[in-house]
Amino acid sequence: MARTDVLARMAWAKPSAAIAWGITSALLFALANVTLRMVPRAGAFDIALIRSAVFAIVLLPFVPTPWKPCAVVGGARAGVGLALFTVTTIVTTLTWFLGMRMLPLATATSLFSLKAAFAVFGAAVLMAEPLSARRLVALCIGFIGGAVLLQPGRPSLLGAAWVLCAAATSSLSVIFYAQLVRAQPPARVLLFSSILQFMVLAPVALAGTAGLPLHTLLMAGINATLSIGVMQSLAWAYRGADVGLVALLEYLRLPFAAGLAYFFFNEQPTVAFYIGSTIIVASLLVARPMSRVVAIAPVPAAPDRSAF
Repeated sequence: MARTDVLARMAWAKPSAAIAWGITSALLFALANVTLRMVPRAGAFDIALIRSAVFAIVLLPFVPTPWKPCAVVGGARAGVGLALFTVTTIVTTLTWFLGMRMLPLATATSLFSLKAAFAVFGAAVLMAEPLSARRLVALCIGFIGGAVLLQPGRPSLLGAAWVLCAAATSSLSVIFYAQLVRAQPPARVLLFSSILQFMVLAPVALAGTAGLPLHTLLMAGINATLSIGVMQSLAWAYRGADVGLVALLEYLRLPFAAGLAYFFFNEQPTVAFYIGSTIIVASLLVARPMSRVVAIAPVPAAPDRSAF
């Protein structure tokens, strides 16, 4: 019998289940950011290192024959893709942590949704996707919505810059991830990317991370576990439903973030937040990425990997 990932067998391919996975991903994203705000005395590199370690530990039991290199990257091209996915993921984690700490959670989440706009530009450059005048205008309007969020004297411009940097690198990460999981189970891609991240970050952050108190490590571990749920549930959603529908469900991150920020941190969204977020979402709906930018094609029955 053909072997396949345990996590892959758990994913339902029905559209109704895919919708549920999309909603779950949006909720887990908001919860992960709440826990990230609650992590005391940890720096950006500490968080990135802990996340990579937890990712590897949690995913290792679900990946068959992880020690066999041929099953890891699927060739030189996929190996380059894995390296690029790893680098963009590290940069996204670092910049998102820095920016999210400087901004209200709902505002940071709304700005981060502009990653869809960066994905369109990235697809035009990297994948030669057409960029019509209508879509270009819509994207520019989306960035105007982001400017509306940043009223004078309100959120830190430096924080906004970090969040927009995270959105840009995250859009590239999504492109690389989508290409990788066409041929490899998501859990395998995430596992070996996490191992590479740990190897890169350990020389910089291991000494400082080892000195953190236990409750800080525990909260960072919870954050990492929720982040695994975000990526895995989103991958399952893209496998079972139309790309445009799943993209719409991702915008549920905004109300989830606003609600949780009010509940945990007493952060009340401003009128500027509602206006700016509405402009951003409306513009991205007009100019959302083409299917092959973010779509994860249904994966056929897994081949027998015993030969690897």
